[in-house]
Amino acid sequence: MDNMEKIAKKTEDELRREKKQMEGDLHSESQARAKLAGIVDMMGDLEAVRDDDEKREDVEQVIQESILEVAIRLGWHQIGKPEDAGKEFMLLLCTGGPAVRVRGELDQYNNPENVVIEHQDWFTLWQEFTGLTDVEEKALLNYACQFYFGE
Repeated sequence: MDNMEKIAKKTEDELRREKKQMEGDLHSESQARAKLAGIVDMMGDLEAVRDDDEKREDVEQVIQESILEVAIRLGWHQIGKPEDAGKEFMLLLCTGGPAVRVRGELDQYNNPENVVIEHQDWFTLWQEFTGLTDVEEKALLNYACQFYFGE
């Protein structure tokens, strides 16, 4: 195989990898979109039954069962600030290819803020799902507020 054939072969392999990467991104992005739509629906259901204790408990149970894992971690914090400053949370919605999670920061009272939804496919980095509407952003924050992150 001469140099030109090697270059052509390398280019074909790179194109194939790039195409596979794009398809994976689209696949994980569509999974994130579906999970976000489910979150919006659950938050709408919760709002609709807020005055009916029995139905509200049923919806709350569905919300609690919609995740695989709740985790927190301590991030960077300024010198002289409390050590629990910079806490982050993560709600794992699904794993594998694709995986989806809700991530954000916790305020001093462990309430979620700056909430985002992220997606990932096999062998790719987590990517933020962008372009959320105001309704979706509000639903995502309200969803995260349904979980306990410690005292």
